[in-house]
Amino acid sequence: MQKLARYTLALVVITLFLVPQSSQATGLGLYLPSWGNGSSTITYDYDDEFDRDLSHVGIGFVLDTRVARQGVFNYRLHLGFESADYQRIEKFSRFAIDNTFGFGVVQSRVLRLWLGPSIRLAYQSYSDEYSELSAFGFGLAPVLGMNFNIGNVLSICPEIGFRFTFFEGSESSEYYDSYYGYYDYYDADVRSVDRQFFINLAILFRIGDVFDDFF
Repeated sequence: MQKLARYTLALVVITLFLVPQSSQATGLGLYLPSWGNGSSTITYDYDDEFDRDLSHVGIGFVLDTRVARQGVFNYRLHLGFESADYQRIEKFSRFAIDNTFGFGVVQSRVLRLWLGPSIRLAYQSYSDEYSELSAFGFGLAPVLGMNFNIGNVLSICPEIGFRFTFFEGSESSEYYDSYYGYYDYYDADVRSVDRQFFINLAILFRIGDVFDDFF
């Protein structure tokens, strides 16, 4: 858990460094919706392990350093909220930061096709009448993105990918002990490996980012 927290802090610092360095010409906007579907393998510290279907929907903010301009590299930042369904009574609330490093393979005035790796930092939590669970996550995904450029300002940007996310956290629960006739409590460490195919659809407004700006 401590290692995961250190990795999370390091990547947040890198993210905060990259954004101002590359914001002279950029695209800003929203992604709506984000959708994902897959499965999760969940393990408790007392060695119980089981699989569950997993899905999510989300919305968030997007920044991209190269939407229409010519050039190889672009950095895309997602800051978003997701509702994740692990087949429990309540859905998980999740905050996610995705750092995507794209490399252009097709570039024209109306289309930029790019692909690259994405690194995710996430925190999610869940609670109902009897239990609470919270966890930090670290994820990796290959992503394929398309920027469809409309005029000098607007771009429609779908992305597809497949993400592995490793969560580690703890769960506290209350249950009724029928033998002794009172409520009891337990705390457990919980780990999960999520595997999800996902689609994001972003609408970006470009600032100083047009195709005929040569690198």
